[in-house]
Amino acid sequence: MSDTAFGIITGCVYSGFLQAYQNQQQTPGLEDIKEFNRIIKRRAPLIKKAVLKPAENQQKTSSN
Repeated sequence: MSDTAFGIITGCVYSGFLQAYQNQQQTPGLEDIKEFNRIIKRRAPLIKKAVLKPAENQQKTSSN
């Protein structure tokens, strides 16, 4: 489930990234896309941790 949530989140962020360029009537260059990918890779553990945290809290609540 966390991989699915991670994919949805990064897809939404990527969509926003592309929308920002489209709003300026531009197209992102290869370097911009590479930088986006580097940022996502660097932040992936934090994103996944944030996705798992609510699930862990939910499990603790339901087991009590």
